[in-house]
Amino acid sequence: MNKVICFYVDVGSDVCCQDEQSDLFYVDVGSDVCCQDEQSDLFYVDVGSDVCCQDEQSDLFYIDVGSDVCCQDEGNDLFYVDVGSDVCCQDEQSDLFLC
Repeated sequence: MNKVICFYVDVGSDVCCQDEQSDLFYVDVGSDVCCQDEQSDLFYVDVGSDVCCQDEQSDLFYIDVGSDVCCQDEGNDLFYVDVGSDVCCQDEQSDLFLC
């Protein structure tokens, strides 16, 4: 299952972590996320067995979700995962991560 919850990440000390209580990976970014785990105070992205990783070549974070990619919803400032193979990159014009 690769159900992914809409989210966006701001630039800073935010990190991607694995929920030790489950197979869910989440992004701990305070209030800068669409959805919240009802079982905890952590915001998360449910990407099954896929992983949130840090780009070793830079300080940018990306989501390694195989054939899924982060895309911007043109209707708002939220991001969602769609079919593709790209990674999330930093938007030089703002503090948001784009793809």
